[in-house]
Amino acid sequence: MLAPHPDGYLSILNIDGGQTEKPLVLSPARINRSFPDIIAPMLLVGQTLWIASYSNGLLAVDIKSWQIKERIDIMNIHQLAHKEDTIFAANDKSLYAIKSGGQIVWQNNFFQLRTRVAAQSSSFVGKNEIGKRVFLGLVSRLLIRDNEIIMGTSLGAMGMFDLRNGSLIQVVGNSLGFGPKISFGGNSVLALTRRGSVVRF
Repeated sequence: MLAPHPDGYLSILNIDGGQTEKPLVLSPARINRSFPDIIAPMLLVGQTLWIASYSNGLLAVDIKSWQIKERIDIMNIHQLAHKEDTIFAANDKSLYAIKSGGQIVWQNNFFQLRTRVAAQSSSFVGKNEIGKRVFLGLVSRLLIRDNEIIMGTSLGAMGMFDLRNGSLIQVVGNSLGFGPKISFGGNSVLALTRRGSVVRF
């Protein structure tokens, strides 16, 4: 059993008695950096444990030797998911796809996506620089369905992205804001909005 600690290490515990068998140091806390807190769910993919250290990046740990195999410099990760040998990671600015060897396959900087602003003529023009951010706040759990990855944000919209290249397919619930635990309900996505209502897409 593994227990993450806010100051940069994991405790590997004996499941029978709960004793610590060994600590696994991810990285020491750095000066002028926040603690390397682990807030995203850890992922076990084959013999590799993927751990998102908030201030020290994404780490791949070999569970046979408990040695760090890869360290990927993506900070502030809130959520992790995987499909086969591809890891998906999200922070409040970007969504990433990462191969098991540590190669970043694609990156979608969704924080740059903004709503369009209507001109006085009521036609829409491409003034994205003064529009509102489409995806804003903390990201929700990442859901994977067929060739889509689905992500909500706490103060903005929910987006469906293409698993293969990260491109945005669809935006729903603009500005609704969603809780962290979106889930599937049959063929639909169920989510709790910040106003307390349950919506289905």
